[in-house]
Amino acid sequence: MALALPFPTSHAAALPQGGDGLDQPLLAANMCGAGDPSDTHFTLAASGDTFPHEKIQNVAEAQGYDYLFDHVRRFLKAADLAYTNFDGAMLAGSPYTGYPAFNYNPRLAAALKNAGIGLVSTANNHIMDRGPEGLDATLQVLQQAGIAQHGTVASGAADQPKPAYLPITLSRGGASNELKALTPSPSPVATGEGWRDSAGVRASSGSILLPASLS
Repeated sequence: MALALPFPTSHAAALPQGGDGLDQPLLAANMCGAGDPSDTHFTLAASGDTFPHEKIQNVAEAQGYDYLFDHVRRFLKAADLAYTNFDGAMLAGSPYTGYPAFNYNPRLAAALKNAGIGLVSTANNHIMDRGPEGLDATLQVLQQAGIAQHGTVASGAADQPKPAYLPITLSRGGASNELKALTPSPSPVATGEGWRDSAGVRASSGSILLPASLS
């Protein structure tokens, strides 16, 4: 899977959330250094897990899901690409829950997009917390929100040959790097070992390979 990074222009329009500045990209954080004029530069912002437990979900339900990202949005939107590990499922109609089996309101995906997230890993031990149906719903919700993902394939592709991992290549101006999303298994609490093969989870957090010419 390849994802072309646009050359920097103006960043996305700010969310209509008031005059506190929390919705504005903090562009001073997006600096690679002077380097050589011939270098191709891009910046990657990476977070830990997107993994809201029930108390955090309750806050989001009360105050809106964008609220969760108010104090990190400026940093994420300043980067050319922002990345997180999406740890859980988004299956509408199923109870929204925390530990041990995580299922989130699909509105979380739109909030991630509004915060600047453009790519997520779905290779983790909670993506199967609602089984194959939850996996497929999560991939669909991410796609509808305009967020690329790597790490899993839809359950309907379970019988197709799968590589040992699912890389995504980021490219700009002839330079590229590759991200890999890997996990030893989905959650045994929620899934049982049998779902591993049936849903085709193939891809713990990823390794990022950066060519020396990139900064």
